[in-house]
Amino acid sequence: MDKPIGKLKLLTTEGEVVDAILYCHQETITLGSATFYLLKLDTPADASGTTLSASTGSVAAITWGKFVYSLSGIIKILAATIYATYRAYTGGGTVNAQIDIKIVQSNGQSRTTIATGVSKSANLGSAWATYTGANYSFAEYTVVADTDYLEIDYVANVTVKKANQYAYLRIDDNTLATSNQTRSQEWSFAHAYTVTLAESLGLSDVNLKEAWSPAIINNYPYILALIGESEYLPPIIVTYDTGWRIRENPVDALTPGDFSVTPKAGYQIDRNDSYGGGALFMVFDRSWLQGKTVEIDWEGAQSLAGNTAGRVGIWDGSYSESNDSDWGDYAIPVTKGAGELYDITHNTLTFSRVTDSFVVPSTGTLPSLTLWLDTYCGNNGQWTQFYLYSITIKDSSGNILKKWTFNSSTLVIWETSGTTKDYGYLQVPPGA
Repeated sequence: MDKPIGKLKLLTTEGEVVDAILYCHQETITLGSATFYLLKLDTPADASGTTLSASTGSVAAITWGKFVYSLSGIIKILAATIYATYRAYTGGGTVNAQIDIKIVQSNGQSRTTIATGVSKSANLGSAWATYTGANYSFAEYTVVADTDYLEIDYVANVTVKKANQYAYLRIDDNTLATSNQTRSQEWSFAHAYTVTLAESLGLSDVNLKEAWSPAIINNYPYILALIGESEYLPPIIVTYDTGWRIRENPVDALTPGDFSVTPKAGYQIDRNDSYGGGALFMVFDRSWLQGKTVEIDWEGAQSLAGNTAGRVGIWDGSYSESNDSDWGDYAIPVTKGAGELYDITHNTLTFSRVTDSFVVPSTGTLPSLTLWLDTYCGNNGQWTQFYLYSITIKDSSGNILKKWTFNSSTLVIWETSGTTKDYGYLQVPPGA
C-alpha cells in the first residue's frame, strides 16, 4: 500500500459516552422562537423542582415539556436500548407517560422525528410516584449538523378523559433520590473531530506508510492506527489520546531528579526524596477552553506540611515538555503573557479525595491556555504525591465535553529518562 492519499478527510473518534443518563432540568434554552428545557448528561437535579401539567380534558397525547441536549462534538447517537423514568400522577382521567424522540435544528425547526409514543409507563395513579417506561430499541443515528440537538418530549397520553383535571410531571427536584428523578437513560454517544490528515501532519501529500503517529488534531495529540485492508482509502481511527504531557525539573542542576508516574487505581504522581517537582499538563486553544468548567478528581499527601502535594492551575500560553526554557524550578512554567491565571493548592499533610471545580478565566493575552497539575518538594529527604482519578471539562450547561479517566490501563511513555529533567506523556486508551 504505497499509493499517496493526499487530502484525506480524517474522522477521529475521540471516545464513546455509554450508559449515559439525560436528566430533565428546569433551565431553558431558546432555539429560534421556540423554548426548550435542558437535558443534562449524568447530572442529577440541582434545583428545588418544577411541576409541569397537561390537561386530561380530551383523549389526546399532551406534551408536558420539550427537552433538548446539544449534539455539538457528537458524530453519532449509537444504537442502544433506552428507557424513560417519570415522576408523575394524574388528578383525573386515565393517563400513561411516554416520550417522543426528535432531532431539532439550532433555529428551532425540526430536523427529523425518530420515534413517537415510546417508553410508555403504566397508568398513572392519583399520588406522586415513580414510573419506569418500557424499553425502546434506539437505532443508530448519524448527526447531520454539529449545531443540532437531541429533543425528547415528555408526553401525557390521555386514554380516558376527565374534564377540568390535569396530569403532572415533576422535574429537577433535588429533594428526590436520583432513582426517582425524571430522566431517560442507557444512551450512547460517539464523539469525534473531522480534520484533513495532511493538514494535521503539516504535509501537502501523505503516503499511507507515513500516516502513523503522532498527529495533532484540534490541539490534541493522538496516536493513529490504520485499519481495514483496502488499498485505496482505508479508514483511520484514533486509538490513544496522548495529550497529557509529563515533565520533571529540579531546583538546580545538582539536584537528582526522581519524579515518577505510576499506574494505580488512580494515577500516582510522585516527587521523592529530593528538591524539585513534576508536572502533568495539556495545551488547549483558548477559544475552546475559556469559560468551561474543569473538574479534577484527586487526592494527595506529603511527608512535610508546607510543600505542595497537589496544585492545579491555568497558565497563559503553550508549553512543551521537551523545551527546557519553558520550565523553572520545581517544574513551574516560565511566565508567558499574563502568567498564571488561576490555581488551587493543597499544601497540608494530606488532602482526602475531592473534586476541585473551577471555571477557566477569560483573562490572558495568548492564543493558547495550559491546564497544569503539579506536585513539588522543597526539602531534601521528604516526599510529595497525588493520586489522579479523572479530569472532566464541561460546558456552561453542565454537559460533559471531555473526560479522561486515569487508571492501570493508562501507559507512561518516557521520551527522556535517567536525567534531572525527564519528560514524556501519558497514553490514554480510547473511551477512558
